[in-house]
Amino acid sequence: LAQPGQNLIVIYEPLTNRRQHFIKNDYKNCFEGANKIYWVPTYLAREDPDLAILSPQQLIPYISNNKIAEPASLNNTLQKDIQKHLKNGDLVIAMGASGAGSLDEWLRARF
Repeated sequence: LAQPGQNLIVIYEPLTNRRQHFIKNDYKNCFEGANKIYWVPTYLAREDPDLAILSPQQLIPYISNNKIAEPASLNNTLQKDIQKHLKNGDLVIAMGASGAGSLDEWLRARF
């Protein structure tokens, strides 16, 4: 739980593109209370080749507070942004998949 006056920062990696097609309309209030969301590409597993891959840019508009969200990649820019938030005393949480090439693996290698 974020403390009073502490920003809540979310790094979000959806799991499976097929699921995103199914739940995208349910994202509306999922991130209420967050001050900033870094939305990374969906972790792909067991995908339907007939479904278009939904990008962060396509999914972000489904959340009600979408102005605080930005597409992000697992790269040095995101690492620096996370380090900046941690230095500022923000509460940073990650919600993502686990496995090779996932947000979980990326974070464990850098933090």
